[in-house]
Amino acid sequence: MKKLIFLSIALNLFMVSCKNDQKAKNETKSVEEAEITSGLIKKTQTFDPTHTADLDNSKITWHAYKPTGKHHGTVNLKSGMLAYDQNGLKNAYFEVDMSSIVVEDIPADDEYNAKLVNHLKSADFFDVEKYPVASFKLIEAEKSEDGTYQVTGDFTINEVSKSVSFPASLQETDHGMLFKAEKVQLDRTDYGIKYKSKKFFDDLKDKFINDKFDFAFEVPLNATK
Repeated sequence: MKKLIFLSIALNLFMVSCKNDQKAKNETKSVEEAEITSGLIKKTQTFDPTHTADLDNSKITWHAYKPTGKHHGTVNLKSGMLAYDQNGLKNAYFEVDMSSIVVEDIPADDEYNAKLVNHLKSADFFDVEKYPVASFKLIEAEKSEDGTYQVTGDFTINEVSKSVSFPASLQETDHGMLFKAEKVQLDRTDYGIKYKSKKFFDDLKDKFINDKFDFAFEVPLNATK
């Protein structure tokens, strides 16, 4: 009789253990499936809700400077996601199509427009043929009392990653949510872009190009479930 009781207890414990193991496997599978589905989430985390970028209505503008003038234009967002909950911004990852560089301060039919665009795409600058995609991955977002954020994340350009902080906002609009930054400043030499930089060349006089350039972005979000 004692043997039967012992066997019964052992069997019940074994069945409970199996159920717990299966539950853990299912939870792990759920996380893995969430990562595969999102594609862009780099950390083993899940957030609700998760949003993808509305690529057609996203806008990224850039400004570059030199002593004799300046240039500005746009570049297209290739893909993106952002995750947040009731406590605020939690995760973000965006990819930029560097082959989509446009110059806006020179007429499109001016031959110098195409010349400048091709130069920006060349190995002197963004080497688009070799590095067609730049990216941003959120590291931290500190929310202030007015609801804005101080965002810190890694910008990867020409396969070089550099951590940068900048102010941003996540706003509710009539059409949904909007992730926005009015000015992000980067130093091109941090990403190995040395062309006409005074850091590396002493004889440029007023022909140098500023190391720092800036851009702004507006990324509306499409809610996904």
